[in-house]
Amino acid sequence: MEYPMEYLDGLPLKVMYWSDRILYKDGGESVTWYEPAPGKTTSNSSEVLPPGIVQVNEGEPATLKWNYGLTFNIELTVVRFNKAGIFTADVSPQLKERFRGRFMPGSVSLDIFNVTMADDKEKGKFSLELIDPDGNGWKREIEVEVIVPTKVTGIRGDLSVLEGANLLLTCEASGRPKPNITWTNKRNSGVVQEGKLLNVTNINRNDSGTFTCTADNGFGEPQSQTVYVNVICAEEDTAIISSVDPVKHPQGLKLWTISLIVVLVLLFLVLVVGNMCCWCFSKTICVASVIRFIRKCVCRETQEFKRNSSTQFVRL
Repeated sequence: MEYPMEYLDGLPLKVMYWSDRILYKDGGESVTWYEPAPGKTTSNSSEVLPPGIVQVNEGEPATLKWNYGLTFNIELTVVRFNKAGIFTADVSPQLKERFRGRFMPGSVSLDIFNVTMADDKEKGKFSLELIDPDGNGWKREIEVEVIVPTKVTGIRGDLSVLEGANLLLTCEASGRPKPNITWTNKRNSGVVQEGKLLNVTNINRNDSGTFTCTADNGFGEPQSQTVYVNVICAEEDTAIISSVDPVKHPQGLKLWTISLIVVLVLLFLVLVVGNMCCWCFSKTICVASVIRFIRKCVCRETQEFKRNSSTQFVRL
């Protein structure tokens, strides 16, 4: 029996085969798969069984195992990735740096020394195929799910926002499987929002505080980053502007200044005019006299009035 040349990652493979001949009692042919899980017995070589799942971190080793029981002789056993053969009795020379095959009756193992994204289930499936004397292939598949640790990027530090505005924060997270992202706030006891975007409309002073973005894909420790949001209140902002820029509110200042200037001018006039009047008439007069002087505008009349008052007092 001849088999076509197989390829894996563009490399031609020399496929070698072995046979596992055991004498069984007459009866219907069947295979019982013990591994991978779930275990299953089938008597139909065309039946498609659910694949086994192996999860492993990128860069770490992994072992794929097939354990089975038969009611017929095996003519051929082949381990493949998609349609490319990896090994039968031995691993193909081009792949020995990455794979090692082990065979025992009823058991086949494939060791992967360093799991990469090329081994992931999105690229294909590993399978063990048992060929019976009639040329029927009994196949069981295993999918490798490559795990990449979660990593959070794109958020940290402090942020200031005016009260009443809208807040939008973005949290980027990578990993396989795709991580779930949640937002929490120390002021709240639970999750604020889910997803990479945090949107707070009409933010108020009670929303000030630390917001935390947490990403988790179920493997390893969850990863978090935080940002502190400071909400600036509108009243505080107005008070700051008033104290720093009084030119915008000059009305009260002008009134006080004008009033003070008027009072000072009047006081100056009273003192100057009063002293001049007293110098001219060689008479010291008090502030009350100066005020009367201003009201009557004649200092001499004031002095005459005093003399008249004195004369009348003597007569009495």
